[in-house]
Amino acid sequence: MTPAERILAALGPGIAERAGEPLLRALVEGLTEGLADADGIVGGEEGWAGEFNLDTTVSPGWLGQLAGVEPPGGTVEQQRLTIRARGYTRGTVDSICKAAQATLTGTKRVTVTERADGDAYVIEVITYDSETPSRTATESAVRAVKPASLALTFDVPLGQTWRDLLNSGKTWQQVKDSGLTWDQLRRVVPSA
Repeated sequence: MTPAERILAALGPGIAERAGEPLLRALVEGLTEGLADADGIVGGEEGWAGEFNLDTTVSPGWLGQLAGVEPPGGTVEQQRLTIRARGYTRGTVDSICKAAQATLTGTKRVTVTERADGDAYVIEVITYDSETPSRTATESAVRAVKPASLALTFDVPLGQTWRDLLNSGKTWQQVKDSGLTWDQLRRVVPSA
């Protein structure tokens, strides 16, 4: 049954008679003509639910957008695999780290601080200069997965920050005893 036939049946014979059946049929068919393709997609047993199921949808790319996954190219099966691999992780600290790490070299160290400077709407991401071949690429990758409601502070220092040094658990005496100059010390990328 076409969308037009379903609408005409739902309107009933009384409306069709009063409106003039041929005129009403032409109007309803004209208004629903563009729905035939969508009706063919969702007219099955699952209805619209099938389009929200990654295994049965005929267009996984749009479903991936709901999960924060850039619509991948390739075959329908390749699109499903890509969306499954990335999953519904957009906006998590893990997804931000992985996005940044995909653009880094070396140890691929990424520090993510939620509620940066005590602000619930700011996230700070730090990568290190010696491991960041393209600051622009890394920042773009992070922006693509961060929650839209959060402001991003992105920094690429030469090496460890005061916070890294504080979090290392070393005393100031241990830092001095390392024999490194301050310039050498600040270029050290902290261990994970």
